[in-house]
Amino acid sequence: MSEMRQLIRLMIGWYNEHRPHNTLKGATPDEVYFHRFPANRKPRIEPRPDWPRSSPCARPHALVGGKPGTRFDVEVEHVDGQKKLPIVRLRRAA
Repeated sequence: MSEMRQLIRLMIGWYNEHRPHNTLKGATPDEVYFHRFPANRKPRIEPRPDWPRSSPCARPHALVGGKPGTRFDVEVEHVDGQKKLPIVRLRRAA
């Protein structure tokens, strides 16, 4: 039973800290509750060299960090080794 409780605690922490929510406009519950600037509003990496800024698919509108067409690496980490609780990060490629 304690293993199940531990997994539930991990899932709740992941859900509140790392998972963006549509109803919160892409913010996480922790970002809203603790009044943090949402990560999805920070400058982002844009891999498309001809990024259509005016297109509806380019929302939510956020600044592009660097030049469009920048290459990046994808890093995937898992909360406490649990494959179902991923944390995905993009980093500019060297």
